[in-house]
Amino acid sequence: MQIFGVIVGFIVSLWLSFKIAPNLKIENSFVIAFLFTLLVFSNIWGYLNQTLLGFIAKLFPNIEFVRPAKARLHWLLQAIVGSAAFAIVVYFLGLAFTFLSKFLSGFFNAGA
Repeated sequence: MQIFGVIVGFIVSLWLSFKIAPNLKIENSFVIAFLFTLLVFSNIWGYLNQTLLGFIAKLFPNIEFVRPAKARLHWLLQAIVGSAAFAIVVYFLGLAFTFLSKFLSGFFNAGA
């Protein structure tokens, strides 16, 4: 959806620039008209994209088939993997902060 919208916005901005540029009496009127129309479209696209995604979600709702016996095991496995990933990230952050504190302490103790 995003790529399609950006391509359509670029083409519409290009087309509008060809229409607007002859009416402007400034240098590089095509470039200025193109940038202006692209800027206006990019601001409108944020709201339009959300509206289109909501419309698509209403047309094609997400359906999930839950099997209670399998769901408990699935959540347990996700909790174990998530906890392991969190522990690894915290460990590497600790190593990074230790290295950074030793590195920066060289700068602060150099004048003493």
